[in-house]
Amino acid sequence: RDDSRPFAVVGTVAMVFDTSGSMKEDVNGNTTYQDSKEKINILKAEAEKLVDGFAKEDNLYVTLVPFATSANGSYTFVNAKSHATQLKNQIDDMDAIGGTNTGDGMRRAYYGIKSYNEQPSLDVTPKNFMIILVDGETTYASGTQSGRRPNYTYNYVTWDGNVNESNEILGTGNTTTTLVTDYDQMIARTVNDYVSDTGNDIKVYAISFSKSQSLFNHIRSVATTAGASSA
Repeated sequence: RDDSRPFAVVGTVAMVFDTSGSMKEDVNGNTTYQDSKEKINILKAEAEKLVDGFAKEDNLYVTLVPFATSANGSYTFVNAKSHATQLKNQIDDMDAIGGTNTGDGMRRAYYGIKSYNEQPSLDVTPKNFMIILVDGETTYASGTQSGRRPNYTYNYVTWDGNVNESNEILGTGNTTTTLVTDYDQMIARTVNDYVSDTGNDIKVYAISFSKSQSLFNHIRSVATTAGASSA
């Protein structure tokens, strides 16, 4: 908690950003040399508009969760009004590189919200929101592989914390497979099942930055599993 909060109810918003290499493409999935047409820059502009909207309220707390090959990092909720410039600078500094591990972004956002709700000193009632901004293409999952072909055993990372990108990443990095989409769905179910001690769930919203119907269908499926209000 970064400052005093006189309100009985606060909004907690985890913004989950796809910063993978495919976000350098345009919305049609093609290479572009115009910055304004890159999905990552379209995402940034829309995300900063959201922050401006949040900053009009006194009692909204926001954390930014960028993900690519993983969502490694440290995430803290800050007051949107008093930290609007900081949040927008963080968004502006995001670059697009690596694979796409949507499940890991949702996992870290989920535990950030859960941790915030479970603070012993929390004297307010949080209303929880997760906004997923993604192009829809999932190419990695967090987990480990053991055994021998064709009888591999996979153990997905479902707990909190950073992953080791050297030995806790599954997938090819450039194709969408059942192995990685199953991870997305597993984490999405965890998000959907969450209910805090105060009886609040996590309201999920998903925004796709791709015109590909197959990619849109995937993120819509994941978002629906997570209980998304729109995709």
